[in-house]
Amino acid sequence: MFWSKKHKRQEGSDSDIEAMMAQIDADFAGAQKWYESEHRDPLVVADFKSKTGGASREIVIDEHDHFILDGHGQVTAQQILEWDRQGLLSWLNADSQKLVKLHADSE
Repeated sequence: MFWSKKHKRQEGSDSDIEAMMAQIDADFAGAQKWYESEHRDPLVVADFKSKTGGASREIVIDEHDHFILDGHGQVTAQQILEWDRQGLLSWLNADSQKLVKLHADSE
């Protein structure tokens, strides 16, 4: 038994926990490697598509690790993931999506 980052009780053996932690470490390492190799100020992570069919707007991560929606301002990783669930995003690549998920886990 262990507690996840979201403080939910989980059942699992030590090997299950080690496997889960190894996967988290691998995901983080891959996303971090991509981020560091591609990081420009600001770095586009996704395009936000308007529900009304208007022009898409970029979501970027700035040099301070803040997510910014063009024409709106700072947004949270949780908001970005909610827009993704609604089908309103077009991701730059899989690593940009992982990066947002990692930030959401730490919010």
